[in-house]
Amino acid sequence: MGAEPDPETMKVEPVTRHKRRAVKMDAVARRNGGITSPVVVLDLSYEGCGIETEVQFDAGEPIKLSVLGRGEIRTHVRWCKEGRAGLIFDPEETEKK
Repeated sequence: MGAEPDPETMKVEPVTRHKRRAVKMDAVARRNGGITSPVVVLDLSYEGCGIETEVQFDAGEPIKLSVLGRGEIRTHVRWCKEGRAGLIFDPEETEKK
């Protein structure tokens, strides 16, 4: 197929973390198939949020997050560990609003 990348010349771009604001909001996470789980949103940034959860989510899993009075937003799971998870807001959804 193609040439293999040379690890010695590869550059890793640092992940930019946007400023987060601490919050505490009850919410519902809806998985594909309609299964819902209560979660608590712990922090917010322009790019995503951190949640507290009693269920295990998979990295990359699409989640629809619903906060009372704020509607539903499409996200995907960046990480999930020990009752917490990081969600990233899907940019195409943000651009439509």
